[in-house]
Amino acid sequence: MTEQAHHEDKLVGEWETRDSALKFEALVQLVTSLLTSGTVDDLDDTFGTVLPVVAECLDVERAHVCELSQEDGQMRIIRSWPDAVQPDMVIDDVYPWSVRRILLGEETVISCLDDLPPEANTERSACERRGISAFLTLPLAVSGLSLGCLTVAVTRTEQRWSEVQLQRLRVVAHLLANALERKRAGEALRTSANWFRQLVENAPDAIIMVKRDGTIALINDEAERLFGHAPCELVGQSVDVLLPEAFRHAHAKQRSAYGAAPKARRMGTTGLDLIARAKDGRELPVEISLTPVDGKNGLIICIVRDVSGRRRLEDELRAEVGQRLKTARVQLENQASQLNDVHHHVTDHFRILSDLVKLQQQRLDGNVPVLEELSEIQNRIGAITSVHEALSTSDTLESVNLSHYLARVTRRLRSRYEADRLGVAVVLDVEPLSAAPTVALRCGLIVSELVTNGLKHAFPGDRSGTIGVSLHRNGPNTWELAVRDDGAGTAQSLDLDGLGIRLVEKLATQLGGNTAFSADGGITAVVRLPVAPEGVRSAEVMGADPPLSTSSSVA
Repeated sequence: MTEQAHHEDKLVGEWETRDSALKFEALVQLVTSLLTSGTVDDLDDTFGTVLPVVAECLDVERAHVCELSQEDGQMRIIRSWPDAVQPDMVIDDVYPWSVRRILLGEETVISCLDDLPPEANTERSACERRGISAFLTLPLAVSGLSLGCLTVAVTRTEQRWSEVQLQRLRVVAHLLANALERKRAGEALRTSANWFRQLVENAPDAIIMVKRDGTIALINDEAERLFGHAPCELVGQSVDVLLPEAFRHAHAKQRSAYGAAPKARRMGTTGLDLIARAKDGRELPVEISLTPVDGKNGLIICIVRDVSGRRRLEDELRAEVGQRLKTARVQLENQASQLNDVHHHVTDHFRILSDLVKLQQQRLDGNVPVLEELSEIQNRIGAITSVHEALSTSDTLESVNLSHYLARVTRRLRSRYEADRLGVAVVLDVEPLSAAPTVALRCGLIVSELVTNGLKHAFPGDRSGTIGVSLHRNGPNTWELAVRDDGAGTAQSLDLDGLGIRLVEKLATQLGGNTAFSADGGITAVVRLPVAPEGVRSAEVMGADPPLSTSSSVA
């Protein structure tokens, strides 16, 4: 070849290269324009328009775009050129080896079918059937996520793909990948919009979408039914039209303040009634949930719930409960009255019994041992009577205030034995404690026996002194009931086999407790009870009266 001929060939090659580059530049401009100007719904058709241009620019006979389905994860052809392949054709089973590489984000460059590995026999058979001798497959990926693929193929004997072809196909693949991402985003947006529309339309509550300025932008069917307004009557109007006239001015100020700093909140759920107004003038109690939606329009979703039915049921229930409580109160009052009558009758019977004992004492004048026995019997009758007297004046028939009850018991004993005249003080120091009547009775009998013993024996002659009665918590697990005197009693004079002492021990055992006696400058008897013997409760629980003054003399 002459030097001149060589130069001419060089010029022709440069021209052909320049022509190819210009074609590709035009292709990129065309693809960019088509993919960005159309709507999401037009993208599949746009792919069909782009493919023949790509085929011409790259000098190939076939091209197709595949998309990875988000629903079933299968790879489908969405457009091909020429239109020999059925759209929506699944290629997972036809080209399994290639699909795996696409999902891994790998390019496939096949210059002849002999380049296919043994594991790609399915691909080889499919290419032979379709007359394909070489192909290029590039993943369509965004941020490493495969969305589909772009494939071009030739039917010539073989095709040695140049780096220029690969680079150009990568540029086109990048553009198509962005288009697929846009398509997916548009479909997702449309799906969300459809879902939201269905949600709004089928919601059981009224939904009103309001702009930041208070203008109604949308209402659902339930809002139309609740307020009686057609959408055309409300859209574009101020939401204030749905309020009674008297509230509109104040609401406008509140709405303006809310629009300046909107946040999700609920109203009408804390006892403060919210009132809405229907088209026919009806006023409806409602609950409202506000949710601001970010966006250029600054919409606020208002969910309005009609609570008139619930309020009506609440009123009916409240009235029914009130009536039942009234009936129950009357029944309890009747029962309490009947029980009080019973306690009065019992008290009267014990008084009659006490009077009979007095008559018997008068007939036995001079028989000191028997008189003393009868006197102690009267004391026990008095302790029992005091329980019923306490119950007849109590707000509850289930418990007895021990402070007041023990004061009654000791007051009777002071009077009977003329303690004031003898100079003997009986002092109570009792915590505010209440107990069931049966428990109170046993405590009263214990105190009666011990105080009687002190009044009779602790202060012989003209000796004066004090008898102390205390009831206190003693640690976390016990109560302590104690009767102490500073009289003349000694260890030798303490008769532990006497009837009174044996009765005290018996009563303490019935309460689940125990007794201890000591003599050191007088007699001390201590009865320890469980924290909660059956029927014993703290006054705080039972609502007992305040305690008597500590160490105060009983009047």
